[in-house]
Amino acid sequence: MFLIMRVAAAQVVVSGKVVTESQEPAVATMVHLFSAPQDSLVRYAMVDEAGKYAFIAVPVGEYLIRLQRIGMQPEERRFAVGPGSNEVVLADFILKYTSNSLTEVAVTVDKRVLEYRSDKTVVHVEGTPLSQEENVVKALEGLPGMEVASGTNHISVLGKSNVAIYVNGRPSKMSLASLPASAVSTIEIITNADARFDAKSDAIINVNLNKWDQQGVSGEVKTTYTKGRYDYKYVSSSLAYNKGCFSSNSQFYIANNKFFLDRDTRDTFFGWDPVLIKQSQERRVIRQKYYYLYSDINYTIDSLSLVGLNVEYGKSWDPYRNVFQDDYFSVASERPVPADSVYENTAQLVHGLQELTLGSFYTHDLKEKKGSFRLESNYYYNALTSTYDYSFSAGKTKGQPSDIFLLNKADENNAVIWSSLLDFNYALPGRQTLQAGFKHSYLLTNFSSDFAGAERFVDLHTIDYRSRENIYAGYAQYKKTGERLSFDAGLRYEYTSGGGRYLAEEKRTAATYRYGDFFPSASVNYRHGEDHFLKLSYSRRINRPTFYDRSPFSYYISPFTRYEGNVALRRQYSHAHNLEYILKEKYALVLFANKVQDNIATLTFLEGPVSVIRPVNYDMRSYGGSTSVPVRFNSWWRGRHKVTLSSYKTSGTFQGQAFSTDILRFQAYAKHYMNIKNLFELSLTGWYSTPYNIGVAKVEMAPSMDAALSKSLWNDKIDLSLIFTDVFNSEQKTVTTNFHEQTSLSVRNDDTHRLAVSITYNFIRGRKNENKTSNIINQEKSRIGGE
Repeated sequence: MFLIMRVAAAQVVVSGKVVTESQEPAVATMVHLFSAPQDSLVRYAMVDEAGKYAFIAVPVGEYLIRLQRIGMQPEERRFAVGPGSNEVVLADFILKYTSNSLTEVAVTVDKRVLEYRSDKTVVHVEGTPLSQEENVVKALEGLPGMEVASGTNHISVLGKSNVAIYVNGRPSKMSLASLPASAVSTIEIITNADARFDAKSDAIINVNLNKWDQQGVSGEVKTTYTKGRYDYKYVSSSLAYNKGCFSSNSQFYIANNKFFLDRDTRDTFFGWDPVLIKQSQERRVIRQKYYYLYSDINYTIDSLSLVGLNVEYGKSWDPYRNVFQDDYFSVASERPVPADSVYENTAQLVHGLQELTLGSFYTHDLKEKKGSFRLESNYYYNALTSTYDYSFSAGKTKGQPSDIFLLNKADENNAVIWSSLLDFNYALPGRQTLQAGFKHSYLLTNFSSDFAGAERFVDLHTIDYRSRENIYAGYAQYKKTGERLSFDAGLRYEYTSGGGRYLAEEKRTAATYRYGDFFPSASVNYRHGEDHFLKLSYSRRINRPTFYDRSPFSYYISPFTRYEGNVALRRQYSHAHNLEYILKEKYALVLFANKVQDNIATLTFLEGPVSVIRPVNYDMRSYGGSTSVPVRFNSWWRGRHKVTLSSYKTSGTFQGQAFSTDILRFQAYAKHYMNIKNLFELSLTGWYSTPYNIGVAKVEMAPSMDAALSKSLWNDKIDLSLIFTDVFNSEQKTVTTNFHEQTSLSVRNDDTHRLAVSITYNFIRGRKNENKTSNIINQEKSRIGGE
């Protein structure tokens, strides 16, 4: 991004002015620059207070410039940049008011939301309908190859679930569900993580926040209130400050919500003699508060060097009252538990989480732009505390308890990660690039848990355990770019060593491990003419067991639910093959085939009346394809449709019993935008999925639909949205398990039927700026290469 800070005299500047019919500056007009004749988006900018815009460093060629502003007719003009030109000044644009312009703007921009490149897919959010989405997760839902698990923030890309989140090019712990789409400029999706990235990452989602490059202060404030069975309050702000060589971008949000979880479960255990049936009803009300801050500070030392700092801090706590009832009954006279036994559980739980990330970097470009190197260091701290106070009554019939007992449990967990890296990037003749780098990461985890109370139900003990892990990595990546054919290949090596031990002297045991692995990756890209783009890629990745997965101890989540680690758990390896075909920069077809060896997941079995959760390994294969089709029905109605067909096969052994699953899944997604008489915009989102498997569990979900109304006010400074989620209150999830002499049926119907009111105030548009010409040039400088 910062290579362009030295603007050479040979670079061509394209500039102009946009006014209304009354000769007033058409402030807040979006200016899109397209290459001709393929008509693909090159860059975009916004008209400043004086009505001016500019693009610098524009190469020789033919272009089309298109102007769009809500409430006015769009305008476009073709022009050429010839050899030897230093500046191209276009004649003034005069925008006319029209009642149909809102629709025209949205349709034209929506056509080029996606930009496909050889190494990634760029999703343009700023200035497109995606900026009106509630958050980044919602903006990603309809894209080809993307899958967002309903009711969660879990994202998979082309069937790969280990997706790393980056913000402004650096790893981040930011929750994409808490980040408003209006604060985002572009989203980069790297479907095939190459050797530059950690081997645990199958894919990368890099979110580039709005830069708001005007000199001085600019940004936006957004507030959302959601009403369902309970309420949810959310406030976020984006702030940018630029002055000379100094720049800073920040994100801050606070949430205060209350939501409801509702689940009924029936378990039947045939291994008992007689058969044991357990019925559970869970009604949980959670009160959650969350604060998050992200800020980066950059300083340009000279035309070749840049230094920066970034900080992320998040704090959350969610006290909630959980009413959980277990009914046990048997089908014969000799019963392992009393007939018609009832265990009623009222629990007060408080979870507290604090996360802190500190990062610094230094980049330096070599002379004559032959390459660059980057030094980076990051520190991450995580502290999780949980306290549980349970009150139980047990008896043969409800309301007549024969026993009352208490359980108290306190957990403390903290983790520290230090990482440092050195990256080299060198340009070779013939449009070739060589990249290489080294990285070291150190992870320290401490876990302690204290139990007190019900001795006959819980093995009372104190856990105090510590684990350490070091990962050393080195990589090399080669890339060749041609007019039609491009390819890259890389190889990464990672060496891992670690172990854990109890801190108490009488239990001073240790478990150590050491291993090294190579991780190759490659991709080939072919572009035929201007309409066809084809990409084929492969990579091998790893997913290491977490601290909890391989812990040598067990601990109770409740008196009837226990989690235990698996010291014999093996690391997971995956082989991913992707094929992506893009037609006319609009229609996408993506295919994937993934093989996972020793996939890490959890399964549940019964020990007496206690459900035990244990991580296990099993093999998995997945195949599938996804297609995305944007459609313009008429001047006021447009939509995007996505269809996904996938097959998942699993096989393994657990508790001495083999299991396998094989299921074909069909998913459909559609989003439609409709302009209603230029008063507001209506969007409808619907999705459907056939049943699918997660390990040995079968998941069924009912179709669901969301709706939203949006409108811009006060010269586009205020955006107002009404969002209806789960309009028909149909988003119910049913999970069925039939394994190891046990059947389970769980029905979950949570608080998803909601109405949200969202107001965004953007104080970038219409800002006064003393040096208008310099301002738009500086704004364009930051965009070149930044996307």
